[in-house]
Amino acid sequence: MRLNLPMKNRPHGQVRFDNQDRVVLVSGGASGIGLAICQQFSQSGAHVLCMDVDGQRAGALPKPIEFFCGDTSR
Repeated sequence: MRLNLPMKNRPHGQVRFDNQDRVVLVSGGASGIGLAICQQFSQSGAHVLCMDVDGQRAGALPKPIEFFCGDTSR
């Protein structure tokens, strides 16, 4: 089922969360969508742990985000 709402009735804006004092683990967070997720959680106050198989991208992450090289599929 698809909702066909007129543009004026569609929800808009941004959802803001306070993640102060929360710990978030993002697998695949060194690039792409995972990196964007890490950044958004970090900006909302969370302590972010990024885990990715690509250890070379660790240096590109913003400082508050911690990096662990690993593979969650094993």
